[in-house]
Amino acid sequence: MRIAIYSTGAARGLIYHLNQEGHSVGTIIASSLPDMSIMEPTAEPSYIDSLRSRGVKVLGVDSWTRLLELDPSYKHAFIRALGYQAVTPETAGEHVTVSCFFNGNKFISKMLIFPYKKMMSCDVGGTLDCSGYLAYFSVESSKLVSEILTPLEKFLRKASHRGHFSVDCIITKDDVFIEDVSASMSKAYITALFENTRMSKTDVLLRIFDVNSQPISFIDPWACGILVSIAPYPYLIPKQPEKITGFNPFNLKHLWLIDVIQDGDNWMCGANTGCLGYVTSRGTTIQEVSRRAYRTLSNIHVESIQYRSDIGKDVYDKYNELVKAKLV
Repeated sequence: MRIAIYSTGAARGLIYHLNQEGHSVGTIIASSLPDMSIMEPTAEPSYIDSLRSRGVKVLGVDSWTRLLELDPSYKHAFIRALGYQAVTPETAGEHVTVSCFFNGNKFISKMLIFPYKKMMSCDVGGTLDCSGYLAYFSVESSKLVSEILTPLEKFLRKASHRGHFSVDCIITKDDVFIEDVSASMSKAYITALFENTRMSKTDVLLRIFDVNSQPISFIDPWACGILVSIAPYPYLIPKQPEKITGFNPFNLKHLWLIDVIQDGDNWMCGANTGCLGYVTSRGTTIQEVSRRAYRTLSNIHVESIQYRSDIGKDVYDKYNELVKAKLV
């Protein structure tokens, strides 16, 4: 299969894995049309329409998702139309995200995400889309997930949406408020699904395109992702790429490489952004999943490497608060 991935986010991390599964994968498939393409909402609409009209399976963007991602007024109206309560400047509480994959007809995966947004440990530094996360998969009986996804399902089916969708929530003592929604395949949370299933990466993608596909079974209740970069990311582009050592077949299974190139036996990071990518893991407990991710990370060596050292440390308390509130 020929697959083109036009992404600067987490979807780019699929390139290495799909290549390992025997497919022709890259950011450009020059010799012929790709069979499948994963794109960001900023892509040119006419080009997307051209691909679809020629039989290419396009994931990650259509006219609706482009409007949702790029038009703040439409996004606000969409939140209100679903009956969600939008946040106000005064809204304060715990941040969680309901994340899902939809096949055009139904949800085939659901997760509750405990996200980290600040660049450095103890929630300091610049704000990122995601500096790390813990994902909880055992959500079939979750009141929170049900209340968020039930009204969303009808709309996604009407829009024939295929791909990822996330709803950022703020949980207060009395209610649930919606901070943001996204249909992007570039979100870091997509790596949780690929980490926590025995299915091949290709089969996961093909199941998203199949309206008759069954839900994707997960292995463990928890998955984890940690953003890894080199200084001065995200503020400036590195002056020059840096060599990465410590990659091996075992840890590459748990890496989603973004700004990394391979030159023979050498791996280099920093040609474009300095964002190396995400290290992922799965496990039966919060403690186990965090330990596994940091164990993998400890084998990777880059001179200016940077990442949060506290991913997962406060999730146990946040999870228990949701249990007490009968939301999970």
